[in-house]
Amino acid sequence: MTWPPTSPPWYGRSPHGHEDKLSIEVFAFGQPFVVDSGSYTYDKRDPFRTYFVGSQGHNTVLVDYQSQIRRWQKEHLHPKTAEGNFATWISRPEFDYVASTYGEGYSHYSMDKPDDQKINNDVVHTRHVLFVKPDYWLIVDDLQTVDCHDYQLLFHTPPGVMAKVEGINCVVLDRETEASGLYLLPAYPADLTVTCATGSEDPIQGWYSLDHRHKTASTAVIFEQKNVASTVFVTLLYPYPSRKGADAVGIEPLHVVGGNAVAFLVTTPRGQDHLLISRGEGVKQFGPYRSSGLVAGIRLDHNGNMVNRFEG
Repeated sequence: MTWPPTSPPWYGRSPHGHEDKLSIEVFAFGQPFVVDSGSYTYDKRDPFRTYFVGSQGHNTVLVDYQSQIRRWQKEHLHPKTAEGNFATWISRPEFDYVASTYGEGYSHYSMDKPDDQKINNDVVHTRHVLFVKPDYWLIVDDLQTVDCHDYQLLFHTPPGVMAKVEGINCVVLDRETEASGLYLLPAYPADLTVTCATGSEDPIQGWYSLDHRHKTASTAVIFEQKNVASTVFVTLLYPYPSRKGADAVGIEPLHVVGGNAVAFLVTTPRGQDHLLISRGEGVKQFGPYRSSGLVAGIRLDHNGNMVNRFEG
């Protein structure tokens, strides 16, 4: 296990690769809620080709609305077997945890690198994903840099899933014909804005392609922080079988003492979870608890009794 994790030295399946490093997809109750936008076309003259290949069509972070640009490095178009450890991965009965990093530049994306294109090489994005089984995911997007930027965190939905903003920048994803849905709850809602783009053509955003040469308007949820240097997005993804009782779900930051880490109190119908995600070694205190793990969690029932504890 290494820390911090790094990006593997390949782009994808040669020219078939997309600028989708650290992107995720989310399924719950047998249904997709957050998806890859697809491929649509191989015609480089079609502006939608750039959208579906670029980071704009994936569930990751843009920097100043700019995409990852690994395709521009010729060595990435000839994949080879990697040697080394390029992600942190821990799996236990109580949780799964993965983290990895992208730090190979951002720019206004095109299929072929322009001769005079400016590349932003100063932002390093590390994504942590913690799955607290079987209930929810916590995603921590850590962006380290010196200069100030605007950052856009994207979640793409498939057709048939509606996005609604509720409360302070909380987003609810649901279907008209089903009771189940997915909450997207930011831990620092006052630090960001949220917009939803559906079938936009200028700029291109909010499209889904299931089959080649077919595209359908869908919704992209965009959480944005403007004019900040190093920052963090923390998003609770909580699936619910019905809205009854699920409105009590919440997340709030916890103060950490003793090291570089983030911690949160997550409230669900099961009780309260104290969660820690560390950026380094050493013992940290979060709330009334202490841990030296990269990740740790303590679950209390509604009476304040500890019912579970995990660490890894």
